[in-house]
Amino acid sequence: DRYSLMFSAAGTLTSDALTQKLGLPLTGRVAGSAPVDANIRLPQGNKERAAAAALPVEISLTSALEGLGIDLPYPVGKPQEAALPASLLLSIGPSFDVRGALGEWIDLVALIQPDPGTAALQVERATIHLGDGRALLPLAAGLYVDGSIDQLRLGDWLNLKLTDGNGWVTDNLTATQVSVDDLYIFGQRVRGVDGTLQRAGENWLIDVQSEAVAGTVSVPRDLSQGDAVVLDMRRLALLEADPIDSEPADPTSLPPLRIRAEQFALGERQFGALELDLDKTPDGLVATRLATANEAFAVSGSGDWLLDSDEPEGSRTRLQAEIRSTDVKRMMRELGYAPGIDAPDLTSTVDLSWAGGPDDDFLDSLDGEVSLRIVDGTLDEVDPGAGRVGGLISLAELPRRLALDFRDVFQRGFNFDEIKGDFRLVNGAAYTCNLSLEGASADVGIIGRASLDLRNYNQTAVVSVKVGNTLPAVGAVVAGPQVGAVLLLFSQIFKKPLQGMTQIYYQINGSWDEPSIDRTD
Repeated sequence: DRYSLMFSAAGTLTSDALTQKLGLPLTGRVAGSAPVDANIRLPQGNKERAAAAALPVEISLTSALEGLGIDLPYPVGKPQEAALPASLLLSIGPSFDVRGALGEWIDLVALIQPDPGTAALQVERATIHLGDGRALLPLAAGLYVDGSIDQLRLGDWLNLKLTDGNGWVTDNLTATQVSVDDLYIFGQRVRGVDGTLQRAGENWLIDVQSEAVAGTVSVPRDLSQGDAVVLDMRRLALLEADPIDSEPADPTSLPPLRIRAEQFALGERQFGALELDLDKTPDGLVATRLATANEAFAVSGSGDWLLDSDEPEGSRTRLQAEIRSTDVKRMMRELGYAPGIDAPDLTSTVDLSWAGGPDDDFLDSLDGEVSLRIVDGTLDEVDPGAGRVGGLISLAELPRRLALDFRDVFQRGFNFDEIKGDFRLVNGAAYTCNLSLEGASADVGIIGRASLDLRNYNQTAVVSVKVGNTLPAVGAVVAGPQVGAVLLLFSQIFKKPLQGMTQIYYQINGSWDEPSIDRTD
């Protein structure tokens, strides 16, 4: 009753038609061709009657797009042979009304008006809706994006270079308001994100809200100019690396970064406030400022992530930092370790490097040096199965194990004057020749290896106790050249002779969670 003439047609949609005839900015992004069905409906009656009835000419197009490859990020991209149902309805009257759909995720509505100056058609306002529901035409000019989506790789879209188009999308994108189940950004996976994006001068201003991440991110519209991405975050918890990105990371592909966060966490490790400045160089990124601080400890240092052709991963990360703590027990808890040491003063310096990027699983390739000093503290009893006891400090487990021999010395809460040691890290194994604990009634020295990636020990410990504090079960020290060599070694650790002390030796083997500490001669 509305249309008196209808045409049905079948044809072919080609990549050339999209880029050259329609002028879409997809050169190099589409290839091949796909069958398309068309229906054209003309209003009933003559031109005057049609105009009076305000009936538009309607053109509908449908296609599965099989045979047309689209090189764009999810959810738009697809291989040539894959199907992605698409439909487009054009209502042509005084203006062009457009409604379209792509797959199950994208719905589009747009209003196209003739340019008064040139009579050329231009999009006045449009909405792209993601997820369930339909797009609603916005009241204001520009392009809007809303809805929800299961995953979004923001970097893929921000880095997209669309050529040969008129730039309407990037010039007119006004705002987005999208919920994302899994947001991938800078190698991280952030779950359950509510985000908004809007233009702010020459930048995109992104507001992110989730359980792990909350704050604003300012991204330059043209990342190729070398301007920094600025993160101003209330909380920033990097809980999970991107599990899909299996390609070796390239530090030269990332922009400079300026990060400020009130609460920063790396996995389960809580660092407090973060200040991080990463400058871009031809070979990658250099940290000119790195500082974290909370009520228990502070970290300050520098580092870099640079290309390295000698590494299979193609890059190497370096970190130099100093750690200071005024509450070691709380620091260990906030770093995810069982709090087996209670002390008011810790100083540690680290000089580390590993193959790959900062987000890689680097423990098996960790190299460098670590020094540690803790003063005036107490070793608390620790259940290894309750949490990590810290592979570098097997000392924290010794009092409970040694209580069988020294109940009058190693009581619960054994006090010490100083713990100190140096570690050399090679391919994820930490070696020490001078880890020592000094107390009023006993000294402990440890040499050997703790494997960080395998989480196990291969160490030897000597416990030197004043003769008056030992139980009869201790027995006498066996004499001989081997014993003399051991006494010399451990006297070098403590920088003092061990005469007048009784020494008992232990072999420390097994996993961090279930170490085996056995008497040995």
